[in-house]
Amino acid sequence: MYSTTYWESFNQCYLSKTQVSKDMYKMQKIVAITLLLAISMASAAQSRREQRRASVDSVLTARYYKTPYDTNYVVRPGGRLTLKLRLNQTGNTIHAKGTVNDIYSKADLHTSHKTTIAVAAIYRGLAMGLAINPAKLSGSYKDYEFNLNYYSSRLSLDASYQRSTTLAGDIEHRTFPSR
Repeated sequence: MYSTTYWESFNQCYLSKTQVSKDMYKMQKIVAITLLLAISMASAAQSRREQRRASVDSVLTARYYKTPYDTNYVVRPGGRLTLKLRLNQTGNTIHAKGTVNDIYSKADLHTSHKTTIAVAAIYRGLAMGLAINPAKLSGSYKDYEFNLNYYSSRLSLDASYQRSTTLAGDIEHRTFPSR
């Protein structure tokens, strides 16, 4: 019925396909093992990063919740991250009067008001903030101000420097007759 050449060609074709499939299986196995190794190395690096982050977080948490005061009345926020939005308006007014060398002086001076919009992010007691003065950005506010704040449970420090070029107001002088 069938010639031997047909069966021989069928067997050769089948054997070559099985050999190819064995080679493909070996290649797939190598690729799978390589992928697993790469993933495990990445997860090991990620787990070290996670361990470091968890260690820093636990130190900050212990520091954050260590309180020297009564916690019945003062409670810290429960979340790790607190966002704060603030609107602040400041300005200076100077009222001075006095007599020097028989000259009486009275001054009522003021600077232009400064309005700032600030946003701060606080993570377990460590804060970073940014304040923007829209009038300064537009060029209509000419004064300069620098503030540095540090607050801890034992020490608080506020340092401020201001240079005002918009000082305006009334100064009154009167001389007294000599005696």
